[in-house]
Amino acid sequence: MCKPGMIRAEIPAAHPRTRHDPGRNGYPASNRARMGRAAGWEVEMRALLWVVGVVAGALVLLGLLLEAVRWLVIIGVIALAAVIVLAFIKGRQSAQNYPNRR
Repeated sequence: MCKPGMIRAEIPAAHPRTRHDPGRNGYPASNRARMGRAAGWEVEMRALLWVVGVVAGALVLLGLLLEAVRWLVIIGVIALAAVIVLAFIKGRQSAQNYPNRR
């Protein structure tokens, strides 16, 4: 980078394989641009991004599954209550049709 008061021509040229290679537009060139392939830290960063993405996806799916289970439990409780009420009603009807069974 330019220090205040320096002009572009006074910046010393860096060796193309050094860390401080300014690259295009004054930004450092990546390892891939210098070496022709991904360096170790770029591979690790890519792997870390994959791991974070997979974990985030798994958490989203787990949240959706838990939400679905919650709604299935609510529907099951409503169905169980309906079955109990219908059984009580049918039992009373049966008891009225055959009063001498007691």
